[in-house]
Amino acid sequence: MMERLLIWANRGHHGLPVGVEGTLFLLQALSFDSQTDSEQVGKDVQARSLYSLALLRFINHVSHLAASVIGGSTLPIFKLASQVDIPSWLVDLRHEISHGVNIPSLEILRLSATFIKNWLKENYWIPTGSSAENSNNILSGSVLQTETQRSENCEVANSDIEVNATFSTLSEITSAYIASRVYHLRHCFEIRDTKILKFWPKKKRITTKEALKYLKHELSNSLSHQAPLTCAVLAEEMIPRPDFYAEFRQLFSENTEIVFQGLWKPILKMVQRKGNLIELIDKLMEIHMGEDLSEKRQEMSGIWLKVILSMTGFAQRIIH
Repeated sequence: MMERLLIWANRGHHGLPVGVEGTLFLLQALSFDSQTDSEQVGKDVQARSLYSLALLRFINHVSHLAASVIGGSTLPIFKLASQVDIPSWLVDLRHEISHGVNIPSLEILRLSATFIKNWLKENYWIPTGSSAENSNNILSGSVLQTETQRSENCEVANSDIEVNATFSTLSEITSAYIASRVYHLRHCFEIRDTKILKFWPKKKRITTKEALKYLKHELSNSLSHQAPLTCAVLAEEMIPRPDFYAEFRQLFSENTEIVFQGLWKPILKMVQRKGNLIELIDKLMEIHMGEDLSEKRQEMSGIWLKVILSMTGFAQRIIH
């Protein structure tokens, strides 16, 4: 089943219906936990990270869906979760993880995974595969099934061309920003690169400082208005093309990996400041766990996951 969901996830940039995405994250955690040698170094940490991310996504998504159905966007998560039969202990776990109060043990996280799996089966997959027209429960249809229908309708109403164009534009802005950062590191105070100057069609040159300021502002604005799509773009751009990285290695032969990560430092801090690191981690996880993955993409996505988790202090809290 996980293979089919991964294929669905890779079809385009629309994102998966919430029930499908929640199932995919859960299956990835369960798969890793079941297939990994219990004696493997770091296995416990990685398994708890995957389970924790799956739990965060599940509670956040289901709470948003409950709010959209009952019109209670200002209600606390405990109240929203109770409307869709999510027990308070599961919400407590979510708070412990997101606020770093305490990272639950692997045993507790496995229990939460069992509940989530059963909840998705009863309230998403079974209702989606059969008629629920006669149900008066708030989950009738269900909430998640309604979201699936809404998502499918949106895919028809909003053309692939428009979404892909937005993705492409954001990719170009991100690439231009990173290229401008390279100019900055090389102490070039003026840019004449046509791929960057395309954002200023009337100019033949621009200062590096001006370019960085404008492009970062555009990314910040995009992150504020369409965070999931922006994080998807950033995750893809964080995995450098072989030709770019080869050229970059020639320019910065010493500490290449550290210097490359430094290019992204302002962007990562901006994402963290806006509270979107979890979404960026999700997108990198999708890349890291994808089937059609080269060894280099898997290695680089894994490196970035470690870097970002260290920024949040998440990994350290698990270890301690």
